[in-house]
Amino acid sequence: MFENSAANYGGAIKSGSESTFYISDSMFINNEANFAGGAVNIESSAHSDLVNVIFQINKSQRGGSIVLGNSELSITGSTFLHSVSLYGGCIYAEDFSRITVLDSTFEGSRSLLGGVMYLIMSDANFTASEFEYNSGMDGDVLSAFNSQYASFTGDASSGGVFAATLGHLKIDNCRASNNQAQFGEL
Repeated sequence: MFENSAANYGGAIKSGSESTFYISDSMFINNEANFAGGAVNIESSAHSDLVNVIFQINKSQRGGSIVLGNSELSITGSTFLHSVSLYGGCIYAEDFSRITVLDSTFEGSRSLLGGVMYLIMSDANFTASEFEYNSGMDGDVLSAFNSQYASFTGDASSGGVFAATLGHLKIDNCRASNNQAQFGEL
């Protein structure tokens, strides 16, 4: 368990250049980064796998739980609860990052832009995941700037995606409910 840690980048973990790491059956609770990645900071061609991980009450300016820069991230069977950030309540991804999310839950997170995720020139693919009670001023679930392609399939009684040019965003067989945004709702 990673709990009550603090740093400027990656409150609990900061990956090095071209590193690879695998985290499973772990918890990140109440971690904070002053600038990026409340719990985890992944950068510079790193590859990371997170399986059955719980992120709860993590906060940062960018990526309440995770920040990703020019790297790859795979998330499976994980839960994100009550993360807080200015950009990307749970996850912030930039610089040609690639994210794959499967069977995960995002609940009660909030951000100025992207209650769950904020993308800049990056690709994200969400499958069989749930987004509930998240909020953002722009994009209650996702804000995807510089995205060429955005699609959503599933149940969206209240969910949001804000998309523009460069990059790809795919949300397949997901459920979004009780999310709030001033702009970017589906």
